[in-house]
Amino acid sequence: MRSFFRPPIRAVANNSSRRYLSAGSSGSSNGPSDVNASLEGLLKESYVHPLSQIVLEHLQTKQSEWVEKTGLHYGGFDLKKDGSFVLKFPRENGKLWTSYDVEERKHYLNIHKGELVGRYIMQDNTKPPWHLSRESVPEKVRNAVDEMIEKLSDTPR
Repeated sequence: MRSFFRPPIRAVANNSSRRYLSAGSSGSSNGPSDVNASLEGLLKESYVHPLSQIVLEHLQTKQSEWVEKTGLHYGGFDLKKDGSFVLKFPRENGKLWTSYDVEERKHYLNIHKGELVGRYIMQDNTKPPWHLSRESVPEKVRNAVDEMIEKLSDTPR
């Protein structure tokens, strides 16, 4: 597994139902020290929403080449108290982030890179479970990340 964060980000169980970020066991990394230093404090016991965790793990395990190519691993990482996150693009002054809209009751994956602005629904809490597709929630989130990256790759700079 290629890792752009050192140590790799992993969720760990806690006494409550919340998930927390923890340092992984891998000691190797290609990630920059400034991101690693800023993550060090977060990795002690910071809450990460399960949908944000899926996005981060997918970026780290399956899309690490894209992350490195875009420089996303150099731009900075901010973990919010609600478990969402912000990753910043260093060159385009843009960002990739997760969010929850309380009024709409929807979880989003958002992107702002140059002229491109996009929003992908990761989960719609207004729909009952029996209206959902056969894809699992993690599959839907991973597919949204891949679709976003594909559209970003097809968009001229």
